[in-house]
Amino acid sequence: KRKRTIMGLKITTSPYKLRLENKIDRMNLNLLKLEKRIHNIVISNNIHKQNFTKYFNIYNDKNLVLIATGPTLKDYINISNAIHIGVNHAFKYNKIDLDFLFIQDKIALGIETLEESLHYRNDKCTKFYGISVDGCGDLTIPQYIYKNFKNAYIVNHHYSPFDSFTYDISTMPFPSFGSISFAALNFMTWTHPKRIFIVGCDCSSGGHFMDQNDTSHYGYMLRGWNQAKLFLEYNYPDIEIISINPVGLKGMFKDIYTKDGKYVDDNGNDFIIE
Repeated sequence: KRKRTIMGLKITTSPYKLRLENKIDRMNLNLLKLEKRIHNIVISNNIHKQNFTKYFNIYNDKNLVLIATGPTLKDYINISNAIHIGVNHAFKYNKIDLDFLFIQDKIALGIETLEESLHYRNDKCTKFYGISVDGCGDLTIPQYIYKNFKNAYIVNHHYSPFDSFTYDISTMPFPSFGSISFAALNFMTWTHPKRIFIVGCDCSSGGHFMDQNDTSHYGYMLRGWNQAKLFLEYNYPDIEIISINPVGLKGMFKDIYTKDGKYVDDNGNDFIIE
């Protein structure tokens, strides 16, 4: 038997009763997670229909470029006539004009950067701000930034057991897996392009294009990329996925590299982008 103190009273609890209480606690926790998941879906169904339905299959014949913020972003050679979709600080990389910008995580960016993003390219760049309604309050972007949900999206909590990619982003939350790149990638698949180029998703300890002293290791993102690979292979086998100057993602998709002002493949042959 085990003695426990509840509201100042010492109560003797049998091992059997203690195990039962622990099971009930776990069940309640799982029910709470399920309730939050349902809440996320309900809100997504309302917000995402308004914000994302119009993008379904609109880029069938286009090249899309995902611009993340790893150090290899500096080696990117602009792909003409492509749609560029950046995440977080990518809008500060002045060698590229972004067509779309995805932003989430108030702590990583800070209020000043969030407000600065609102004025980036004015009406020439469409911005989307990710919000979580199932926790992580300190990461939450203030509502005045996303303006009555007209440029908002719901993102899963990355510790949630329900975190996943979705085929229909007009009704379901976006994935997290600890990186905003996955929300942007899920949006890109929804538009069903010819190719997706991945830039700056280094998934390594190499730092950040704005901060070479950043010693954080981003290898944990590989879990999300493994899920992305499965999702892409199952739902979009016709979309060609190409990593540019890959580090952590080397070998996961088709790889090309910057060399002498052009792109080459693994064998050093010129890679021509049509």
